[in-house]
Amino acid sequence: GRLPLLGTAEAARIEVLKLLLEIEIGCLRAVCFPAGKDSILYLTVGGCGGDDVLVCMNYILDQCSLDLTSTFEEREDGNSLIHAVAEMRKFGDNAAATRSNPFACVVAELCRRGVDINATNNLGETALLLAIGNGCAPLIEVLLEYGAKLDTQAADGTTPLLALFASCRPSYMHHRMDAVTELLVSRRVPIHAVASNDGMTPLIRAAQFGCNKSLELMLAADYFDLNDVKGSITVKGGIDHRDKNGRSALFAAVQADNHKCAASLIKSGASLYLP
Repeated sequence: GRLPLLGTAEAARIEVLKLLLEIEIGCLRAVCFPAGKDSILYLTVGGCGGDDVLVCMNYILDQCSLDLTSTFEEREDGNSLIHAVAEMRKFGDNAAATRSNPFACVVAELCRRGVDINATNNLGETALLLAIGNGCAPLIEVLLEYGAKLDTQAADGTTPLLALFASCRPSYMHHRMDAVTELLVSRRVPIHAVASNDGMTPLIRAAQFGCNKSLELMLAADYFDLNDVKGSITVKGGIDHRDKNGRSALFAAVQADNHKCAASLIKSGASLYLP
């Protein structure tokens, strides 16, 4: 079964954690980096805890005198501690979506302790791509502040904006996606980058999922340049680019009955004709 120490770390309860560590201090290093997927450190920074998460993490690191700039055992999926925070699905629900969010503070502290903010996991994903995929603007801002690179691609060709629209979100989450889109567009992230696995672009996915405000933010961007190269990302698509199934952004919007998106695309010059 799970050690009580691991469950306590996941809940980020500092007083209980200190009590258990007094009993289990001899095995602390073992549970910090076990052979399996879960570790006390990983569960602490990526768990479901609240305001105590930063205190718990620092307590564990200081008790073990751990140097995060050195190489230590990673999870089987290649995720680092920064990934643990970024992939947390409830980031925006656990606390106010502000820079004072305890998990944003954890990222800042991990960076201060020397964790590589641009490390990639086995899928070629950085913490930034995971944070964008979760639609958390405050965490993205912290990652960018500490040097996260926007010119990044996962192994399947996923770029920052493609990560944001990787899956359909309920309409009540669209405001979070809009906030992230605005942030990324302000940083001139390539809008027409094409995913290598399915030929999708951010415009096609936004139109498909009915994210009209995000779509309009991208369409209104003043840096449309199909020959643009942003770091390692080559921009190849356009407003009428078609995915591997032959769908343009306008076709995807019409197919999904997203009329506002269709109207925005037509207003911006999308072709009404299929090849």
